[in-house]
Amino acid sequence: MRTFFIVWLGQFISQTGGRLSGFALGVWVFQRTGSATLFALIATFALLPGVLVGPIAGLVADKVDRRLVMIVSDSGAALCTLAVAILLALGRLELWQIYLTQGLAAAFSAFQAPAFAAAITQLVPREELGRAAGLNQLADGLSLVLAAPLAGLLLGSIGLAGIVAIDLITFAFAVITLFVVRFPPLPASAEPAASTGAGGWGPLLHDASAGLRYNLARPGLLGINLVSAAIGLSTGVVSALLTPMVLTFASASAAGAVSGILGLGSVAGSVLMSIWKGPRRRIFGFLAYGLLHGLFVAAAGLRSSVALVSGTMFLAFCGVPVASVCSSLIWRTKVPLEMQGRIFALNRMLVTLALVVGLGLAGPLADSIFEPLMAVGGPLAGSVGQLIGVGSGRGIGLLFIVTGALVMLATVAGWLSPRIRKVEEELPDALPATPGAVA
Repeated sequence: MRTFFIVWLGQFISQTGGRLSGFALGVWVFQRTGSATLFALIATFALLPGVLVGPIAGLVADKVDRRLVMIVSDSGAALCTLAVAILLALGRLELWQIYLTQGLAAAFSAFQAPAFAAAITQLVPREELGRAAGLNQLADGLSLVLAAPLAGLLLGSIGLAGIVAIDLITFAFAVITLFVVRFPPLPASAEPAASTGAGGWGPLLHDASAGLRYNLARPGLLGINLVSAAIGLSTGVVSALLTPMVLTFASASAAGAVSGILGLGSVAGSVLMSIWKGPRRRIFGFLAYGLLHGLFVAAAGLRSSVALVSGTMFLAFCGVPVASVCSSLIWRTKVPLEMQGRIFALNRMLVTLALVVGLGLAGPLADSIFEPLMAVGGPLAGSVGQLIGVGSGRGIGLLFIVTGALVMLATVAGWLSPRIRKVEEELPDALPATPGAVA
């Protein structure tokens, strides 16, 4: 656990620094362009590389020393930040350069994430995997909660240049922590030899697609992916529309407070999992909290009330780390260690894709379909409007209800599927029961 804690601390600090500069760059773009679309493109460039390079990143995490992969990934992302710092100092920073550097940094992160996720199983004794996964979720939640308000404070005192410098320092700290530790070696691979052909690309494609084939051959694991994607889609819709919905009936400060409470819910769930380690039957925990997430997202759309939205968002996102940790523990115990890089890369790619779809569809769906339906005198004003109200923001509320219902349907379908419900019983453990045996 000592090695894990050192690496975890370095990655947490680096992640926080990255989100500091990401937020500050977004503010810089919006202040100069006044365009919400150009602002939102930063988030798109920060997400899409993970979808595009996911399979190759997972293969690299399984075939190359994971510590080395993390060092190179963190160093590459630091070089992207350094390029921004130099351009800013020269007064030549332009919009396209921000998109390019953010996209390249995200590509490096796409290699770092599966390497670190698989390394947790490599470093941590089996009985501590729940706590380690909870701490990993805690780092993500804390950095999310701290970055935006801290960046807002620092922008007024040290400016964008100072924040970018802090980001570079946090990258250096992460790399140093990786240099002072050692990872245990991976076991010999038990995979079948790759087929040849296609001009030498056959073995590479065979290895890169191993994670997908592994999931397709195990319907229970594939079902977990599909439910996770439903939660990711819901998260994308909520992320895109929560603030606009609250602004239709409350002040900007209230909208900011609701977003902060959402982040606190994620942190609370992460703290819970780092202490509790999760239920004995992981799949039950995953499906139960997935169902509750959908229920609370739907409940947030019922009324134009700050108290209701705050409470339901806290509870909805309190459950996300619980579901995430429970599912990750199933992967860690059922998937061979030498394949976990590809599996975690595939899982991340699918959830990220669902998140991007949710972010992309939320605005057009709200503006073109749901808001007109719930407008005063709209087609649903006399029916659904009698239950949840009509007017500005009530279409978004209805979209929240529909999204939450879809998540609940996905989790109920997962419960009804014997392959998903019995996945822990039907699939043999791939992780040795004896702590440290993987080394």
